[in-house]
Amino acid sequence: MTSIRTKPSARFIKSRAKLGEPLASRIDKALKKFHESPTSPGLNFEAVKNAPNTFTIRVNRNFRILLIQEADEDGPYFLIADVADHDDTYR
Repeated sequence: MTSIRTKPSARFIKSRAKLGEPLASRIDKALKKFHESPTSPGLNFEAVKNAPNTFTIRVNRNFRILLIQEADEDGPYFLIADVADHDDTYR
């Protein structure tokens, strides 16, 4: 089984810090779950329409993590691009 690799962007790190607790803990929990079981129904992993290689996972009812599938010398990974309110994520 191939493990999921992720790399956080500076924007994601800034957004996560700005949101504060307890949301930051929920974000970490969602990312851990994504690494362990990316197809877990609770994450609602889905492609973003009209945005190639772009996906979201659910943090909670209102927030989503934006992921962009990329590759480097070690193979494919997901760039953790941002975390935002559901409506803002799709803009």
